[in-house]
Amino acid sequence: MTRLPKTRIPKTRLPKTRIPETRIPETRIPETRIPEPEPAEAEIEIFHNDQFLPPVSRWTTLGGFFMLATFAGSIALASVTSYSATIKADAIVRPDGEVHVVQAVTEGTVESVAVSENQPVKAGDAIAVVDASSLGNQKKQLQEIVSQAQAEVDRITIQLRELENQILASAQVSSGTAAQQELIEPALVKLAASLPDVAERLGRSRRVLLVKRSTLQQQLIQAKKEFDRIEFKLENSTVRAPSDGTILRLEVRNPGQTVQAGSPIAQIVPSGVPLVLKAKVASQDIARVQVNQPVQIRISALPFPDYGTLKGTVSAIAPDAIAPQNPTNSLGTAYYEVTIKPEKTYLSKLKSASGQFFGNPQGNEPRQYSLQSGMEGRADIITGQETVLTFVLRKARLLTDW
Repeated sequence: MTRLPKTRIPKTRLPKTRIPETRIPETRIPETRIPEPEPAEAEIEIFHNDQFLPPVSRWTTLGGFFMLATFAGSIALASVTSYSATIKADAIVRPDGEVHVVQAVTEGTVESVAVSENQPVKAGDAIAVVDASSLGNQKKQLQEIVSQAQAEVDRITIQLRELENQILASAQVSSGTAAQQELIEPALVKLAASLPDVAERLGRSRRVLLVKRSTLQQQLIQAKKEFDRIEFKLENSTVRAPSDGTILRLEVRNPGQTVQAGSPIAQIVPSGVPLVLKAKVASQDIARVQVNQPVQIRISALPFPDYGTLKGTVSAIAPDAIAPQNPTNSLGTAYYEVTIKPEKTYLSKLKSASGQFFGNPQGNEPRQYSLQSGMEGRADIITGQETVLTFVLRKARLLTDW
């Protein structure tokens, strides 16, 4: 193995070069929240352990049980407790039958009113007097027209008879063998054969008189009809009651009011007719109303605290709805008229706590007040028995549907 000799390499020094300093801009790194580590199993056991929670009070436990028992008991009580389900309706006392409407026969102004509402009247009693002075003037004029027309008809009849006699004489026909009217036409034919000019003149005159008499007779018939009509109005210028009864309503109250022929003057309730109540039941409730259902009635003129209620039953239900006639109707929509027959037609005052009757200082005998046609009230139609729970559920269902 041969060893090579060492060769020494001379050192060369490089010049120093200064590198410029470069500053790196700071970059802000966004903060990132590191989720906390889940608790260890030992820590979870601590939270499940209720050694740090306060113990439940005995009274709190009893209170909770009491509330549950009260709720359950309320439901049970509501399911067995029943009450009377009713339909409330406005009602008015009316006679069981038709009300007689008295109308004016003639037009004019009211001179006087002889009755007042709720006043009993007899058949033929005067209710009101209508001024018919203008009809009196018309009657006088028609009397003159009828007299003149009748006189003219009589005059034409005499002329016609004279002319017919002249025709018969000219034709030399005797009127004793047959009726004169039956001989006129043959006589004119016979006369026309011998004297045509005379026959034509007499025939024309006869026809003119016949037409004129016929026209006057028609006018006379019309004038007599008008005369009879005016006389009838004059006789009925005093409006009278057609039957015994009680004045329910007056359409005229003060003298000077103008009325037309046929306009209503008064309404009369016939005597001896039983009273009933006419109730207005809304269309949505009519399906629950049936004949013979019991009814509790309160009369507005006889306060409930003093007089109590009046019992009755449903006797009839209208087959069709009635549209409201005015916008002030309390229902606002169509309604059915239900007829209610009361058990009695009067109410008596109730006794007070001291045993006396309200409003009676003596306190010995009860005061009875009879129903009158036109009295208003409220009818509670009992449609059946219903539990409180059923009522609550029905109302809840209605609210849900709404």
